[in-house]
Amino acid sequence: MAGAWSACDHVEGGETRSPGDERPSFERLRALGYAAVAEDEEANVGVVLHERSRAAQGWNVYTSGHAPEVVAMDMDGQVLHTWGATWEQAFPYVPRPHGDGADFYRRVHLLPGGHVLVLFEGQGLVRLDSDSNILWGLPNGAHQDVHPNGDIYVLTREARHTAEDAILEDFVVVLGQDGREKGRVSLLECLRNSRYRSFWDEQREQGFPRALVPGSGGDLLHANALTVLTESSAGGGPGRAGHVLTSFRRLSALATVDLQQVEVSWLHAGDYRGQHDPQPIGEDALLVFDNFGDGGRSRVVEYDWSTMEPVWEYRGTSSRPFFSRHCGSAQRLPNGNTLITESSRGQAFEILPDGTRVWEYHNPDEVPANPGVRARLFGMTRVFEPPPGARR
Repeated sequence: MAGAWSACDHVEGGETRSPGDERPSFERLRALGYAAVAEDEEANVGVVLHERSRAAQGWNVYTSGHAPEVVAMDMDGQVLHTWGATWEQAFPYVPRPHGDGADFYRRVHLLPGGHVLVLFEGQGLVRLDSDSNILWGLPNGAHQDVHPNGDIYVLTREARHTAEDAILEDFVVVLGQDGREKGRVSLLECLRNSRYRSFWDEQREQGFPRALVPGSGGDLLHANALTVLTESSAGGGPGRAGHVLTSFRRLSALATVDLQQVEVSWLHAGDYRGQHDPQPIGEDALLVFDNFGDGGRSRVVEYDWSTMEPVWEYRGTSSRPFFSRHCGSAQRLPNGNTLITESSRGQAFEILPDGTRVWEYHNPDEVPANPGVRARLFGMTRVFEPPPGARR
């Protein structure tokens, strides 16, 4: 067990924990993030479509590039509750980091009692209560995703120096509910330990040919999703309960990871590119936000997880093109509809299985540094238990 939860002590090419001689490279890597600005040019804002009889009625929770704030709103766009704490409030003794990672929350996860976990991209994780009181904060390099499952599982990254370059190494870190770290596993080590080592070697030797997204060569995996599988969500797929499902954006690959054995237990590199947010649906399906796989455009694809054959997809239309360069998420709703966050355009919309839109929202918030410019929508989730401030 101790070996399974130890940090990866070595990286190919030799590694040292003294990055002073490579400070500019490390600062460049640590500052990697997402711009707050959306690419949406449509004039309408807020809820612009709501077919009550066909949309899944609930509440919507999201984060965007406008501020370190979580917003909960009803189906008509009325804000019911917000949570928020600045970097300076959460980490009063930690200097504000370079880049914009401290300006907004990349991810939020709701907890019982109105608590939330919020993630400053590439910087840290904070737990707030329903009144935005800070219960704890960890400036631990948290990025992309967090998943409570008894313990709290979160992706973190560390800038390290190898003989070849400065790199970002991704870890799965396990925390107790009090925020104390219980263990960590290097995803790079898991991949190199597994039967998929040859895939990793080939990709690296060929200059990452599947990485059709411009970015730093030192960001080797760019893990961007984390779900702890259960007996039901593992189902007929290749994963096992207790393994974690993740997405390697730089490799355009999905993987499940056995944290105990420190190895990738399954890896698939399909027709998707630069993907985000793989989500198990029931026992046998997997929903994926594919950023670039449709000829450079975006789509959402449902796969039969046992075969990885597509069984449903949404591509947008010629009159309503669909594309998100960064981020993006998709949630299958109880009525069979799908809620999609088109992050780069600051939009979210709900569609029927045939692609018809029945609910649509355009982020009304602006980027403080760019007045008049709409903020990016990082992710929206439909919830069916009322958030604080909501009445049934």
